[in-house]
Parts: sequence; C-alpha cells; structure tokens
Amino acid sequence: MAAQVDQVAIEPASKGVPGTELDQALLEPAARPLPPSDLLQQVAEPAVRPDPPVRVDALNTESTARPDPPVALLATLIEMVWREPPPRGIFAFRHDWSQPWVERWEWKTQILRSRDGTESRIRLRRHPRRAVEMLVTAWDAGAIGLDAWLTAHQGREALFPFWPVARRVTAEAAAGGTTVQLDTVTDPLMRATQTETLDNWGQGPALILAPDGDVQQVTVTAFDTALNQASLDLPLARPVVAGSTFAPLVRGVVPDATTARRHCAAATSQPVEILLDERVWEWPFTPDLTLEGVPVIVDVEQWQPEPSIEYRARIERIDNRLGRPWIQRVDDRPSRILSRRWLAAGQAASDRLLGLFEYLAGRINPVWLPDEFTGLALAQAGGTGDDHLLLRRARLPWHWEEPGLGLLIRPTGQPPVAVHVSRLEAESETMARLLLADPLPVDVPAGTPVTPLHFVRLDQDRVEFTWHTDEVLEVAARFMTLARCHPYLRGGGDIPF
Repeated sequence: MAAQVDQVAIEPASKGVPGTELDQALLEPAARPLPPSDLLQQVAEPAVRPDPPVRVDALNTESTARPDPPVALLATLIEMVWREPPPRGIFAFRHDWSQPWVERWEWKTQILRSRDGTESRIRLRRHPRRAVEMLVTAWDAGAIGLDAWLTAHQGREALFPFWPVARRVTAEAAAGGTTVQLDTVTDPLMRATQTETLDNWGQGPALILAPDGDVQQVTVTAFDTALNQASLDLPLARPVVAGSTFAPLVRGVVPDATTARRHCAAATSQPVEILLDERVWEWPFTPDLTLEGVPVIVDVEQWQPEPSIEYRARIERIDNRLGRPWIQRVDDRPSRILSRRWLAAGQAASDRLLGLFEYLAGRINPVWLPDEFTGLALAQAGGTGDDHLLLRRARLPWHWEEPGLGLLIRPTGQPPVAVHVSRLEAESETMARLLLADPLPVDVPAGTPVTPLHFVRLDQDRVEFTWHTDEVLEVAARFMTLARCHPYLRGGGDIPF
C-alpha cells in the first residue's frame, strides 16, 4: 500500500493538480493510519527520490533572471534596509587643492560622572560618522554638469574618489592593458589593514582621470609594491596617458544638493559635502611605548604641538545674594582641558596620527599625554634598578600628592622610558626626591629631561582632519584629564586652591 500512496502524492505535485484534489490525496493516509512499518517506508521513499533537477532549475531561473526589479519592490527593499542596494553613480570631479580637504569624524558617547570622580562611559556608535568637505574644480563638465549630477544623485549612495591618497600615472598604458604604472605605491592605497569595504585598499574600485577630462572606472585586484604598478581585473577600454590621476573610490552620500550649489557665474569651483560610509577603513595603531597597557604619545616634537591648558569646575548651585555669597561645586578638584594641535608631514606621520584617533574612539579609550608646560631635569644620574630620582627643585614648580602618575624620560640616544611615580618628597632647598613605583629599567645620566604625563581622554566626539595637501595633515583636539587620575597641583605649595 505504501507504493500506491507514494505515487498518488508525487503525481499531483509534479502535474499541478488543483488544490482540492491535492488536499484529498494528502489527507487520505492521515485518515486511515498505516502500520508503523509501512508508515516509515512511506516517509523514507519520497526523501530519497528527489524532484527532477531540470524543473527546479527552470523555476529558479525564471524568478531571478529579471535584470531590473519593479519600482514597488525596489522601494520596499530601500525601506527595509534604509539604503539602496548598489551605488548609483560615480562622482568624477576633481578636488581644488587651493583649499584644504576637510574630513570630520564624529563619534557618539555617553559619560556619567559621580561626585567621587568615577566615570561610566558608553559607546553609542561603533564606528565614527565620517563627512568630507571638498572644493570641486569645475573642469570641462562645468558647474552645470556638477549641479545636474548632485540633483540626480541627492540622497543616493555613490562612489567618490578619495583625493588625499590619489597618485599619478607615470607611464602610458595602451588600450587592452591590465596594469597601470603609478608613482610611490609603497603604502598610499594599502594603508589600512582591517578595512571592511575596500579590502585593504588593495582590491576595489578606482578612478582614472586624464588631463583632458577622460574618465575610466577600473577595479584593482592587486598592487605590486616592487614594480609600483596596479593590476586590473579587466583590460583598459581606452589608453591612459602619463600624468593621469589614479584615485580609489569610496562609498558615500551627498546629503543635500541645494547646500552645495553656492557659486556664481564666474566661479571656477564650489564646495560639496559628502557623508562617507561608516565602515570605509580602520587605521591601525601600534604604539611605540605603553604604560600599564595604555599608549604613551611620545613623538610630540614631530607633530609640533601648540599646547594650552584650561581649568574647569562643575558648579551645582550658586547664590550671589549680598552678604554671604557661596558656590557649591560637584567635583572637589577642577578638571583640566589640554588643547593640542598636530601637524603631520609625510605619509608615515599622517598614518600614525589617524591611527591614534582611530584608537581613541571618541571619548572611550585613554592615552598618556606629556605635559608641555612643566620641564624637569635630573640633578643626579640614575642607574638601572633604582627606585627614586633626584630632580632640581628650582625647576619643579609643582608637586604631586597622589601615587600612580606617569613620567616620561628621554635619555640621549636611547628610546624614551615611561615609569610610575609614587610621590615626591623635598630632599633639600635645591633638590626633590621622586619615588618610583617600579625600578628604573635603564641608566639615566644627569641632566636628562623628564616630563609628567597626563592620563587623558578626548573631550569631544568630533574631530576635524585638515589635509592642506596630500602629504600634510593638521589636527586640533582637546583632551580632558580625569579628576581621580591627575595630580593635585599647587603653585609652589604656597597658594592652595
């Protein structure tokens, strides 16, 4: 009986019999249950007897072979995933380097501080939101072509050239070739090591712009750093002349086309704002020096800081009535805001600076920042294993009252050393003894400069990177020291706060 039931169940499914007869065929064995042995045979036979593959392939091909989805279906997909599936255009316009290329990183963190100085930090955005402000050169397409492109692609995801890492084509490439010779391909297009969108800049879309305005889109499969050339997946459609610009393409969106069209009839360039994909790349950061697992910013001379310090206290209530005015503060010590401006010249310095802010992740991860106002010097040489250092008291305007502070030592001809400070004691009228929490790892000669370290985090969730050229990067940032981590400073010990 099992064989007969199998034939009845397979025949309606393969011939498309109306549903009433199919229901009757399926309900018949359920109304008259079979013995357990026959039931097992009935279930096993259809499982080992697959449907004809020809009909299944034809059915799948028919449902997925449409090149363009209907408008209603596309609108439904956009509403579900909040973005269009593929990029809809390429922004083939140059950046005018008479004005800097400004890139903004904006995180979103939440900080809760208690009265005793403890903090709770929550990251509300995993990756920073990145926006670019560029000045578009109106070349042969003109401002009208730019306006038409912005109007047609407003709010849609497109591909934009990232000009700070663009390179020049050094040798002519004939049509049909699969390689392009570039200048200095040691790292410019492969800076990141953990990118999620462009596969380490070594594989992904790129744009070739000729001096006469010809544009070609290519896809890079690999870079040969020894030969300084890029390999393409498809042959070139047209010849590429020497002097053309080769720029990688990143995903982005133009938020508003009306704000970008601010030019007059005689203008040759106009600003455009672009919101880049949040997962464009991740800059690696490997610190040269750490203290308790926290990076120490050492090469501040190379980044040319312009330091400034600001004290800020949190006021809870204030009463300015005549007689006895009073102020109630939330924290018992003022917070210090340190302003720094770095100017990185060269690819290695700019990569390191970008990696530092990628590591900071807004106001989440801390770093040790040298104090540029307090210059100290050793009065006596220190040897390996010593637990103290002698400093010249005349050059020591402040002293510490809390343990666990960092100190940066720069021996001549040796790498810097970061140590922990327990406390500072007055040795004499001219010298002070600095007690260390850990033994000194190296020998330090007399006169070696030492600098106190601040345990800081970013005081802002938005940082601007200003590219003056493709090799010069400027960054200005503000850092805040934690109330429970920085020393209680007193001016010479005579003027308390």
